[in-house]
Amino acid sequence: MVKNLKISGEKKLKNRIFVLMIVLLLAVAHSISSLDYQSYGFSKFDKDGDGLIDPEVAQHYDGSLDLDGDGVFDVKVEERDNILSKFPLSCNFRKVWESEPAPGNVFDAVVEDLDNDLLKDIVFPSYYASRATLHIYENIGNNNFEEVWTSDELLSGIYTSLKVADIDKDGNKEIVAGQLNSRVRIFENIGDNLYNENDPIYFYDSGYAVPIRELVVGDSNNNGQNEVLFVQGGSGPSRGKLRIFEYVGSEQFVSIYEDQVDLYLVGMSIGNFDSDEYQDIMVTHGGFAYGEFWFDWYEYDGSSYIKRTITIPDSLGLALRTKISDVDLDGENELVVAGMKDNERVLLIFESPDNDQYELIAEVTYPSATNPMDISINNIIGSNYPEIGVSTHASGGIAQVFLFGYDGNNYNLICYTSSEIEESVGSFYSIDLTSADNDRYPDIVLAVSPPIKKAVMLEGIIKPTLMNVNASSP
Repeated sequence: MVKNLKISGEKKLKNRIFVLMIVLLLAVAHSISSLDYQSYGFSKFDKDGDGLIDPEVAQHYDGSLDLDGDGVFDVKVEERDNILSKFPLSCNFRKVWESEPAPGNVFDAVVEDLDNDLLKDIVFPSYYASRATLHIYENIGNNNFEEVWTSDELLSGIYTSLKVADIDKDGNKEIVAGQLNSRVRIFENIGDNLYNENDPIYFYDSGYAVPIRELVVGDSNNNGQNEVLFVQGGSGPSRGKLRIFEYVGSEQFVSIYEDQVDLYLVGMSIGNFDSDEYQDIMVTHGGFAYGEFWFDWYEYDGSSYIKRTITIPDSLGLALRTKISDVDLDGENELVVAGMKDNERVLLIFESPDNDQYELIAEVTYPSATNPMDISINNIIGSNYPEIGVSTHASGGIAQVFLFGYDGNNYNLICYTSSEIEESVGSFYSIDLTSADNDRYPDIVLAVSPPIKKAVMLEGIIKPTLMNVNASSP
């Protein structure tokens, strides 16, 4: 049965206007959508340039592709693992903040909530003309940080490594700073973004003035007391040393372990690698030695510290930076190592199949002409697993950031970049994968020197939901 509906001329005119408005709105939406694809890097999903996402990609997404309006494609959960190996996404980061030029070189930058306001702040050291200072930038929102504290000048020594930790467990975080002259200074938080610099806690080996190369905070003997651990390295025989100082209260530390070696020690990390009751300490060496690939593994056994060696037989190279974290989310920590192996820059993943044992499970080469400076591990781009960020020394005036990740089966180079900082003519001494400004976009904070001397924050233009398993350079 067909019903004949009569529509008056006035209603017809109104309907035509309504239809025209809908068409116009759709055209505008299509135009905006097309612009968004291009400006946010979505052109990778629009190969024919018609402003619409290609059907073979769209089938993997829900509804309108962005149901919650956050600028991120909403991927069907059951399709995610499948997509990881098919649709690459580049490192699409841009510089959104930089500190004021520091007086001197910036060798480290730490991202941490220093004032307990649930916003992450940035602290970094600066060195010039044999004088050193610390600088705190408070997070004031909207990708903005404001300098709120600068320490007095330290007239002898250079701050080479920083950590932020609640050493005395009073609820406030201290700044722990290692120096070039083998001294450790601890600045106590006294509130209102102020740190006690008139009477800082400090200790050092007065008879062994060799630079502190890296410093960490942990509890290696599992007795509930925080420790400051550091490695020293310099030229000449017997110039490398691992030191462990334990906090015993009343602003006092005691030395509980040291090991002196004929090596130029350059890096260290701490964490529970073999899943027993004690933390493991990884120590790497550098300098000019380039022989069999190996580095040291220290662990407390309940009564003393045991030293082991991790090697890769029949391989030449240097392990330079390490980090311990559960990268594949299987409940067991992995040991991540960045360095050189057989004339290539590599990222190596080790697992501990049993207590005090190790095995190399993955090796990823990456196209860098220079050595790694730092490693950071965090989930920032929306994939199923944490990303591994590696920053490098400058080569030809350009330093790089490499992102690696696990796709459920393999470890891969996701992407790399060197063009996001216009003045990227210095080394990236430290890297922190984070969400420093607490928005939905991923951030990377870098310590950059020289000749520019700044802390810099990069932000992802979008928060990717896909992980590229093939290396790509923007």
